[in-house]
Amino acid sequence: MSRKNRELNEIGCYHIIIRGNNKQTLFYDNSDFNFFIKRMNKYTNELNIELYGYCLMPNHVHLLIGKANPNLSKLVLKLCTSYAMYFNHKYERTGHLFQGRFKSECINDESYFKTVLRYILKNPEKANICKYCDYKWSNFKQILAQKSLLYKQLIITNFCTINSFLDFLETNNNDKCMEYENKIFLTDLKCFRLIKKLLKIEEPHQLVSYNLKDLQPKIRILRNHGISISQLSRITGLSKKIILSA
Repeated sequence: MSRKNRELNEIGCYHIIIRGNNKQTLFYDNSDFNFFIKRMNKYTNELNIELYGYCLMPNHVHLLIGKANPNLSKLVLKLCTSYAMYFNHKYERTGHLFQGRFKSECINDESYFKTVLRYILKNPEKANICKYCDYKWSNFKQILAQKSLLYKQLIITNFCTINSFLDFLETNNNDKCMEYENKIFLTDLKCFRLIKKLLKIEEPHQLVSYNLKDLQPKIRILRNHGISISQLSRITGLSKKIILSA
């Protein structure tokens, strides 16, 4: 059976989801996130694609892009190929990193554009990782700081003011958009191994001996990789109160 042709629209505005193969973790440390973001900026610039919004989750990526025709698939191919080569070399692995065909949906009007932008920026919150405004791997803070002419135009055109933008993000909603299962489920064994790998420690219980100042950034790393508060407490022996304070 031939696969369905990808739906396109005339304005070239799309919500994209790129997923790790079999829920494979895509980002293990800050350098991984930073490499992906640099390549994402490089290729959108090269292809003259406008990057309105993004959020890098531990095992998938959301993008909101404009003026992507006819380079939509080319962008994703260049980005995934480059990152997979980097990732496989760094972690001494082989095989597919990303899951088959990327998902996309057309953005056809201003109202849905705003909804998708909110959905993408608030993904870490929906996944119970942290408040969207505290998450390092989206472009929320860049939009807020008006880091580029594109972001200034985004605010003026769609929200008029920064305060209206923030009010929109804070509005209670049940945004669905193009759904992806955000919550990452890890068995205790996988969680145990992930903690050891991310923090380069022999046993997760070693964390109880750390002082709070050294402990907090380590907890944030673990939470950013989808480990729940309850599971983190159970495996490390840390109290939920300490984990929540990070």
